Amino acid sequence: MLLRYALVSQLVIVAADWYGRPAASSVPLPGLTQLVRFGLAQPLQRGWRAWLALSMRRADIAVAAPGAVAAAALAEDASAPEGVAWLTSALHLTASLTTVHLDHAGLLRLDARTQRELSSSFDAHFGERGYRLEPIRSGGFLTWGPAPPAHIETIDPARCLGSSVAGALPHGPGAATLRRLTGEIEMWLHEHAVNRARALERVPPISALWPWGGGPPLRPDVASESVRDISRAGVAVFSDDPFVEGLCRANGVRCAPAPQTLAPVLSVAASRRVVTLEIFRALATGEAATPGDALVLLDRQWIQPALDALRAGELSRVCILANDRCVSLRTRDRLKFWRGARFALEQLG
Repeated sequence: MLLRYALVSQLVIVAADWYGRPAASSVPLPGLTQLVRFGLAQPLQRGWRAWLALSMRRADIAVAAPGAVAAAALAEDASAPEGVAWLTSALHLTASLTTVHLDHAGLLRLDARTQRELSSSFDAHFGERGYRLEPIRSGGFLTWGPAPPAHIETIDPARCLGSSVAGALPHGPGAATLRRLTGEIEMWLHEHAVNRARALERVPPISALWPWGGGPPLRPDVASESVRDISRAGVAVFSDDPFVEGLCRANGVRCAPAPQTLAPVLSVAASRRVVTLEIFRALATGEAATPGDALVLLDRQWIQPALDALRAGELSRVCILANDRCVSLRTRDRLKFWRGARFALEQLG
């Protein structure tokens, strides 16, 4: 079945939380090393989300706010609440005398019970001011709220992993409103029952709920009501990312949950397969002890099997999107034997 699609079978792997170069200069990454040695590297001027939207011929969504796109995936009907939808990530921050740091394991994925408890408590505390917290499948939230008085620039917290968050705080003419809200949320979380329970369970407390990528919901006519089977649509998408869910809904394509290994992705007959991964989640689950270990897992569980499928003729092209770069490798590119070895982290980090 797979060989039927070999001539036009593309695999896109998005490392959605890989920004910067983890301190892992000596870890063995044979798959990534081969990919960057023989593949074509190109910059992603507007990040992986815009690239993915453009690859699905949705230039309108490529320039839309991520929160607005994510809201389209949650709408039960053509209507949506008024105001602005912000993607909201739960973070565990560590403070020193001079900085507030977001560790590679600091981007939290909350279970459904914790999400519901926080959402209910948030709505009771902030609801009178027009704010509402809605759990989403990624383990985070959408925050619905009034439109800000002026433009606000925000940053995906994944871009801060392993570094200080000082330079990533909301800025712009309307930023004061959002900064006040996030400060109040931090105070509200400090003594929250959820964090007291997490302390007893010896898991990291939730330091902040970080709203980002806010915008008014997409127009009702943008989100498609018909969801086709992924094997018939020509593209198979596997992702827990709320933006990707919204993009798929707008294109009438089903978005399946991201699997643990590549095998379920390859088992679907489609001319194009897309999977988004949060590779540093392995630090929270205990599968990896260091960021370097997480990259080794990515290489072993995803990149090397993808290259094996490329060699076997099951795929005609493999692309990885990481750190605002796209590296793609086609079957014939492996014949470029004159290219010297290039260290993977130098090309992607």
